Amino acid sequence: RWRTAHGSLLELPVTVLPGARVPFHISYVLYLAARSRAAASRYFAGGLALCRRLGVTPSILVHPLDLLGGDEVRSLDFFPAMSISGATKRALVEGWLRRFVADFDVMPLAEQARRLEGTMLRELDVERAG
Repeated sequence: RWRTAHGSLLELPVTVLPGARVPFHISYVLYLAARSRAAASRYFAGGLALCRRLGVTPSILVHPLDLLGGDEVRSLDFFPAMSISGATKRALVEGWLRRFVADFDVMPLAEQARRLEGTMLRELDVERAG
């Protein structure tokens, strides 16, 4: 929790692989899927399994471009993983998110923030954190 002159701000970071500290949100998994869909699926499943084993509640980020392909928006084909068609991306993401939902209590970010309100959160002062 960040304390500011205008009140406080709750920061909920995107989860990284525990220990390795590398991202496994959907954009990164799709980047890997452009090279190997099997490796991408194993990477994501491994990240979820590691979180489960260590008691980490994952926060998974999905960008709009994670659901669009270069075949649908040609002007954005320079972004990573845009070589994958939109239909294929949506099918891959749906499968990964189904696995996520099967293993964790998935909720909107606002609900997770409400649940955290009653816990001990470290509070940082923005003015002093510089």
